[in-house]
Amino acid sequence: MKVNPLGLSTYQALEGNKAKPKGFFEVLLDKVKEVDAKEKEAERAILDLLSGKEVDPVELSMKVSQADVSMKLLLRLRNKALEAYQEIMRMQI
Repeated sequence: MKVNPLGLSTYQALEGNKAKPKGFFEVLLDKVKEVDAKEKEAERAILDLLSGKEVDPVELSMKVSQADVSMKLLLRLRNKALEAYQEIMRMQI
């Protein structure tokens, strides 16, 4: 299994010695699901606090910060992909 410097898996190990490369769409979909999970986890922690359950403020702050940073990173990736697409569309053949 190949791993790039960011720790993102680019190849998925299959049975045997063959490795099938993950497409851009699959990688992007995995990251969107991760961001969604972090957002839901942060929302659950906030709702627990509001409902009166005992919540560690440091843990709550950490979950909210992680969700925020993940969303910002995802938006930057989207913007870069969109810019690349627009640049390709402007190319003359």
